[in-house]
Amino acid sequence: MKKISVILSVILMLSMLGISSSALTVNGFIYDENDDGRLTLSGLEYDIASGDIVVTDSAAGKKVVAVGRNVFSYKQFITSVTLPEGIEEISDGAFYMCVGLGRVDIPYGVETIGGKCFALCEALEEVMIPHTVKDMGDEMFVDCKNLRTAYIYSTDGKIGEDFFKGCESLESIYIAEGTSSVAESAISDCTALKDIYCQGARKDITFEGTVIADNNITVHYSYDYEGFNYTPAAEQETAPEVSVPEADAPVGGGYMETVRNIFIGGIAVVAAAAAVAYVIKRKKK
Repeated sequence: MKKISVILSVILMLSMLGISSSALTVNGFIYDENDDGRLTLSGLEYDIASGDIVVTDSAAGKKVVAVGRNVFSYKQFITSVTLPEGIEEISDGAFYMCVGLGRVDIPYGVETIGGKCFALCEALEEVMIPHTVKDMGDEMFVDCKNLRTAYIYSTDGKIGEDFFKGCESLESIYIAEGTSSVAESAISDCTALKDIYCQGARKDITFEGTVIADNNITVHYSYDYEGFNYTPAAEQETAPEVSVPEADAPVGGGYMETVRNIFIGGIAVVAAAAAVAYVIKRKKK
């Protein structure tokens, strides 16, 4: 029995060692390979989990398309995160309780942002959700104590439960036409919130409950703000070249043109006079 037990233990160990893993580590970033061969950022090694983090758009020749669940969560020494274009999804709790995170760049092209993604990121002061985002989770920025301005250009259609709850420094929110409803709890306990700017008309958006009236918040409908129509550089058309005339140039070419004409005219007169003198001299002979 003892021999059989040893054999079984060896088989178990070999089977465990033989389990294949799709995890890939490059420069301290840990990735999982998806079924389509693209990558999801799934973790950070301890050595790089601080300061300003820049996630590259590829690793080991494979495209990075997603930020996994809780990747940056609880990493209190991270101060900023820059995500590359090409990211399509940021999963639930990706930045949960990153208390030192002061800035995060959410690139154009992201389509999904999970729930509690930035909850308790106490150092965040400004955020922008691009209009490519079609699905936003609840409790997105709950208890972001220093958040002051939020730009929501998402086409999700709603700002869900507890979205900004407890953002006590939040002063203004800009909401693009892609949003048609805002949950009552989405802006509860936002004691500094006084203005909400909506691209759509009053009939196009619903604020649920009585939180607007109860907190004396002013909603500016049909608000014209150039950021609502933001177009990334990749989609901007090249402006046609426009020829700009020289400033203050007089008609006919100006002073220098006049001088040149006088000079040429003078040469012509001298040449003509010399020719006449030559002809007269020839006749006298």
